[in-house]
Parts: sequence; structure tokens; C-alpha cells
Amino acid sequence: MPEKKEFKDIQVNECRFLGKVNTDPVFVPSGESEAAIINLTVFTPELSGNGQWVETDVVVPIYVMDANKVSTVRKYVKAGRRLYVMAYYKNWVVNNEPQHGLMATSIKLGSKPYEPQDDSSNSGPALPTT
Repeated sequence: MPEKKEFKDIQVNECRFLGKVNTDPVFVPSGESEAAIINLTVFTPELSGNGQWVETDVVVPIYVMDANKVSTVRKYVKAGRRLYVMAYYKNWVVNNEPQHGLMATSIKLGSKPYEPQDDSSNSGPALPTT
């Protein structure tokens, strides 16, 4: 009798976050390279006890494992930067302890905090004379 194959249905393991980085990323060794951990603050609408909708902030830790993405994070991501991140959920075991987290698959850079420029150098473009 042939082995019965089971259809596993449609499955999706994808999360999308749009938020603001609340602290500078943390870089940790990961095998022969490094990984980055980004704490992204997002807002979730929730119904309060009085029936009003309120926005609750949630800090979402996101792991960045891909070397190219880690390089981008190192160069461009600081506290206050807005990001759009696509990730998937993963679980694993370290020293018999279960671990889990969100692994970034795509990072799109948004606006960054305003940093005033020092005007003392007068290095701006020359203005036309009238």
C-alpha cells in the first residue's frame, strides 16, 4: 500500500513592523560574523476598559543576521530612526534553553532624527548677487 501524503495547507510566517528605533542597535558575535539586535517601538491600538481606543507602545526586538543587512544597520541605524522591517518568527535551543525571536528579512530606512548643522563653517553654496 502506498504511503499516504499529507497536504500541509497554506502557511505564512511573516511579520511587518513600521516604527522607530528606541535605542542604538546592539552588535553581538554570531559564528564567524556578527548579528545586530534592533529594538523597534511600534504602536498597537487597543480597546481600553472605558470603551475608548488607545495606542499602546510595544518594543519589538528584531534580530538581523544577514551580513549585508548588519552592515547597513551599523552605518545607518541609530536611536530615533524610523524603519520598515519585514521579519519571520523563529525558535531554537541554546544550552537546552528554548529561545525565540523575529528575524529580519528586509529593512527599509525611513526618516532619521533632525541633527542641526554647524553654520560656523560657512561651507554652504554661494548665493547669487543681486
